Amino acid sequence: MTKKKRGCLIAFLLCLGLAVSYLAVVFFYDRQMTDYGRDSNYLSNRGYARALGLRDFRYDTVLQKLGSPVKQTVQQEADQLGNTLIDLEYPDFRVAYVEIPRANGSTRKALYLVTVWGESIKFGRKRIGIGSSREEVHKAYEKEPAISQSECKASSEDFPNLDEGYFGEDWSRILFSYDDAGFVTAIAYEPPSF
Repeated sequence: MTKKKRGCLIAFLLCLGLAVSYLAVVFFYDRQMTDYGRDSNYLSNRGYARALGLRDFRYDTVLQKLGSPVKQTVQQEADQLGNTLIDLEYPDFRVAYVEIPRANGSTRKALYLVTVWGESIKFGRKRIGIGSSREEVHKAYEKEPAISQSECKASSEDFPNLDEGYFGEDWSRILFSYDDAGFVTAIAYEPPSF
Protein backbone atom coordinates (compact mmCIF):
# COMPACT_ATOMS: atom_id res chain seq x y z
CA MET A 1 0.00 0.00 0.00
CA THR A 2 1.39 3.35 -0.95
CA LYS A 3 1.94 6.12 1.56
CA LYS A 4 -0.82 8.23 -0.01
CA LYS A 5 -3.39 5.39 0.14
CA ARG A 6 -2.41 4.61 3.73
CA GLY A 7 -2.90 8.27 4.69
CA CYS A 8 -6.34 8.35 3.02
CA LEU A 9 -7.35 5.13 4.78
CA ILE A 10 -6.26 6.50 8.17
CA ALA A 11 -8.13 9.77 7.53
CA PHE A 12 -11.24 7.83 6.48
CA LEU A 13 -11.10 5.61 9.57
CA LEU A 14 -10.65 8.66 11.83
CA CYS A 15 -13.67 10.37 10.21
CA LEU A 16 -15.71 7.19 10.53
CA GLY A 17 -14.70 6.83 14.19
CA LEU A 18 -15.68 10.44 14.89
CA ALA A 19 -19.03 10.01 13.13
CA VAL A 20 -19.83 6.82 15.07
CA SER A 21 -18.78 8.49 18.34
CA TYR A 22 -20.97 11.51 17.58
CA LEU A 23 -23.99 9.31 16.78
CA ALA A 24 -23.47 7.31 19.97
CA VAL A 25 -23.32 10.48 22.08
CA VAL A 26 -26.46 11.88 20.40
CA PHE A 27 -28.29 8.56 20.85
CA PHE A 28 -27.46 8.24 24.55
CA TYR A 29 -28.14 11.92 25.25
CA ASP A 30 -31.50 11.73 23.47
CA ARG A 31 -32.41 8.55 25.28
CA GLN A 32 -31.45 10.02 28.65
CA MET A 33 -33.40 13.23 28.03
CA THR A 34 -36.51 11.72 26.43
CA ASP A 35 -36.81 8.20 27.79
CA TYR A 36 -38.70 8.43 31.05
CA GLY A 37 -37.66 4.94 31.96
CA ARG A 38 -40.84 2.91 31.58
CA ASP A 39 -42.24 0.73 28.82
CA SER A 40 -45.93 -0.05 28.84
CA ASN A 41 -47.13 -3.62 28.93
CA TYR A 42 -50.50 -2.79 27.41
CA LEU A 43 -50.23 0.03 24.87
CA SER A 44 -47.54 2.49 23.80
CA ASN A 45 -48.03 6.26 23.59
CA ARG A 46 -48.20 5.92 19.81
CA GLY A 47 -50.91 3.28 20.22
CA TYR A 48 -53.25 5.85 21.77
CA ALA A 49 -52.64 8.19 18.83
CA ARG A 50 -53.18 5.36 16.30
CA ALA A 51 -56.53 4.50 17.90
CA LEU A 52 -57.65 8.02 16.98
CA GLY A 53 -56.36 7.65 13.42
CA LEU A 54 -53.20 9.70 14.05
CA ARG A 55 -49.50 8.91 13.84
CA ASP A 56 -48.76 11.22 16.79
CA PHE A 57 -50.39 13.98 18.83
CA ARG A 58 -48.54 16.99 17.41
CA TYR A 59 -50.88 19.94 16.86
CA ASP A 60 -50.13 20.21 13.13
CA THR A 61 -50.57 16.46 12.64
CA VAL A 62 -54.00 16.52 14.31
CA LEU A 63 -55.25 19.42 12.18
CA GLN A 64 -53.77 17.99 8.98
CA LYS A 65 -55.21 14.49 9.52
CA LEU A 66 -58.58 15.35 11.10
CA GLY A 67 -59.26 18.78 9.64
CA SER A 68 -61.03 21.59 11.42
CA PRO A 69 -62.47 20.68 14.80
CA VAL A 70 -66.19 20.88 15.55
CA LYS A 71 -65.29 23.39 18.25
CA GLN A 72 -62.05 25.19 19.06
CA THR A 73 -61.49 27.07 22.30
CA VAL A 74 -58.53 29.37 22.95
CA GLN A 75 -58.09 30.67 26.47
CA GLN A 76 -55.29 32.62 28.13
CA GLU A 77 -54.07 30.93 31.34
CA ALA A 78 -54.43 32.98 34.50
CA ASP A 79 -50.76 32.78 35.41
CA GLN A 80 -47.63 34.84 34.83
CA LEU A 81 -46.14 32.53 32.19
CA GLY A 82 -48.23 33.81 29.28
CA ASN A 83 -49.36 30.32 28.24
CA THR A 84 -52.49 29.82 26.17
CA LEU A 85 -54.79 26.78 26.36
CA ILE A 86 -56.10 25.43 23.06
CA ASP A 87 -58.86 22.80 22.92
CA LEU A 88 -59.69 21.04 19.66
CA GLU A 89 -62.98 19.20 20.02
CA TYR A 90 -63.99 16.50 17.54
CA PRO A 91 -67.19 14.40 17.68
CA ASP A 92 -65.69 11.57 19.80
CA PHE A 93 -62.78 13.20 21.62
CA ARG A 94 -61.01 16.39 22.60
CA VAL A 95 -57.29 17.18 22.24
CA ALA A 96 -55.95 19.91 24.54
CA TYR A 97 -52.68 21.78 24.13
CA VAL A 98 -50.82 24.46 26.00
CA GLU A 99 -49.16 27.04 23.78
CA ILE A 100 -45.90 28.07 25.39
CA PRO A 101 -44.08 31.28 24.37
CA ARG A 102 -40.37 31.00 23.61
CA ALA A 103 -37.70 33.60 24.28
CA ASN A 104 -37.32 34.37 20.56
CA GLY A 105 -41.01 35.34 20.28
CA SER A 106 -42.22 32.09 18.67
CA THR A 107 -44.45 29.57 20.42
CA ARG A 108 -44.70 25.82 20.69
CA LYS A 109 -47.82 23.76 21.31
CA ALA A 110 -47.48 20.89 23.77
CA LEU A 111 -50.14 18.23 24.29
CA TYR A 112 -51.46 18.09 27.82
CA LEU A 113 -54.65 15.99 27.65
CA VAL A 114 -56.70 13.82 25.28
CA THR A 115 -60.23 13.04 26.46
CA VAL A 116 -62.30 10.33 24.73
CA TRP A 117 -66.07 9.88 25.06
CA GLY A 118 -66.97 8.27 21.72
CA GLU A 119 -67.99 4.60 21.77
CA SER A 120 -66.32 3.82 18.44
CA ILE A 121 -62.79 4.40 19.79
CA LYS A 122 -61.14 1.31 21.29
CA PHE A 123 -57.62 1.01 22.70
CA GLY A 124 -55.24 -1.95 22.53
CA ARG A 125 -55.71 -5.68 22.02
CA LYS A 126 -58.48 -5.93 24.61
CA ARG A 127 -60.42 -3.12 22.84
CA ILE A 128 -60.90 -0.99 25.95
CA GLY A 129 -63.23 1.95 25.38
CA ILE A 130 -66.46 3.61 26.40
CA GLY A 131 -68.78 0.91 27.74
CA SER A 132 -65.98 -1.40 28.90
CA SER A 133 -66.52 -2.72 32.41
CA ARG A 134 -64.24 -1.89 35.32
CA GLU A 135 -63.21 -5.58 35.35
CA GLU A 136 -62.22 -5.45 31.67
CA VAL A 137 -60.11 -2.35 32.34
CA HIS A 138 -58.44 -4.03 35.32
CA LYS A 139 -57.61 -7.12 33.25
CA ALA A 140 -56.20 -5.04 30.39
CA TYR A 141 -54.10 -2.80 32.63
CA GLU A 142 -53.22 -5.38 35.31
CA LYS A 143 -49.49 -5.21 34.57
CA GLU A 144 -49.39 -1.41 34.68
CA PRO A 145 -48.76 0.49 37.93
CA ALA A 146 -51.97 1.98 39.31
CA ILE A 147 -52.03 5.68 40.11
CA SER A 148 -52.77 6.25 43.78
CA GLN A 149 -55.83 8.32 44.72
CA SER A 150 -53.61 11.08 46.08
CA GLU A 151 -51.70 11.20 42.77
CA CYS A 152 -54.99 11.28 40.86
CA LYS A 153 -55.92 14.60 42.46
CA ALA A 154 -53.61 16.56 40.16
CA SER A 155 -55.10 14.92 37.06
CA SER A 156 -58.66 15.45 38.28
CA GLU A 157 -58.35 19.20 37.71
CA ASP A 158 -58.42 18.59 33.94
CA PHE A 159 -60.42 15.34 34.04
CA PRO A 160 -62.94 16.07 36.82
CA ASN A 161 -64.85 12.76 37.02
CA LEU A 162 -61.67 10.71 37.40
CA ASP A 163 -62.21 7.42 39.24
CA GLU A 164 -58.89 5.63 38.65
CA GLY A 165 -55.83 5.59 36.47
CA TYR A 166 -52.75 3.67 35.40
CA PHE A 167 -49.28 4.70 34.36
CA GLY A 168 -48.51 4.01 30.71
CA GLU A 169 -45.38 4.28 28.63
CA ASP A 170 -42.85 6.86 29.85
CA TRP A 171 -45.09 7.41 32.91
CA SER A 172 -47.94 8.86 30.89
CA ARG A 173 -51.29 8.62 32.68
CA ILE A 174 -54.28 6.65 31.40
CA LEU A 175 -57.35 7.84 33.29
CA PHE A 176 -60.84 6.36 33.57
CA SER A 177 -64.26 7.62 34.61
CA TYR A 178 -67.06 5.11 35.37
CA ASP A 179 -70.82 5.32 35.75
CA ASP A 180 -72.62 3.93 38.82
CA ALA A 181 -72.84 0.48 37.21
CA GLY A 182 -69.05 0.34 36.71
CA PHE A 183 -68.82 0.98 32.97
CA VAL A 184 -66.36 3.43 31.38
CA THR A 185 -67.93 6.78 30.47
CA ALA A 186 -64.72 8.64 29.55
CA ILE A 187 -61.01 7.93 29.09
CA ALA A 188 -58.16 10.43 29.20
CA TYR A 189 -54.56 10.19 28.08
CA GLU A 190 -52.17 12.57 29.85
CA PRO A 191 -48.67 12.68 28.30
CA PRO A 192 -45.61 12.21 30.50
CA SER A 193 -44.42 15.80 30.23
CA PHE A 194 -44.59 18.91 28.12
